Amino acid sequence: MKILKSLLALIAIWAVFSVSQAQEVNSAISTAVASSRAINVLFVGNSFTFGALASANYYNARSITDANGTGYGGVPGIFKQLTLDASLNYNVTMEASPGKTLGWHFVNKSNIIFQAKWNMVFLQGYSTEPLPKSRDGNFNNFNSAVGSLVRGILTANDNADVILYETWPRADLTYRAHVPYYRCPIETMANDLHNGYYSELNDYPNIHAVSPAGDAWLRAIEEGIALRDPYDGSVPGKVDLLT
Repeated sequence: MKILKSLLALIAIWAVFSVSQAQEVNSAISTAVASSRAINVLFVGNSFTFGALASANYYNARSITDANGTGYGGVPGIFKQLTLDASLNYNVTMEASPGKTLGWHFVNKSNIIFQAKWNMVFLQGYSTEPLPKSRDGNFNNFNSAVGSLVRGILTANDNADVILYETWPRADLTYRAHVPYYRCPIETMANDLHNGYYSELNDYPNIHAVSPAGDAWLRAIEEGIALRDPYDGSVPGKVDLLT
């Protein structure tokens, strides 16, 4: 069932192509199809992107390019399969390393990220960094890294779409004693992550969109599809998304 974690993330990524953006995206796709050129997509992140410990970890890995040579599939692998099912021409590349911040990617992987060939770049930050300092976050570092990456990507290709991949709240930081969100509902961390990611749209207007994976995650909990507290025991018919 853990593959559903990655599927929820994919639903949110696919939701970026909303009705309000459909004309722009359809135009880009039509141009690419007409000229037989593929759309080049890069995913930058960590285990929230490659799906550590989930059955999606190596899914469809042979159909994508892993720039770090780890052989992962994860969210990019599922994304690639969706494009194939829709008869769309996409080249999908992943640059992901466990436990890394966007600042780390900027310092160590700019040679991969800052290439003119990328039409779309998804940026996924460390799971706690966008949070307020009072919750053990480091928003200033997150904000600075996003700005540096956006500038570098758009300098290489000013037509690229930069999309932030919003992460989801963590049970181990909510339902255990002496953690930043102890005694808070899971919505509290989810809302802090939402605010952290969406605030970047104000600071960096050149960001194309936020992919609301964390919001989709929370919705599954609030609509009774997924467990609210996985440490409180399993409930028949509900998915455990948080452990």
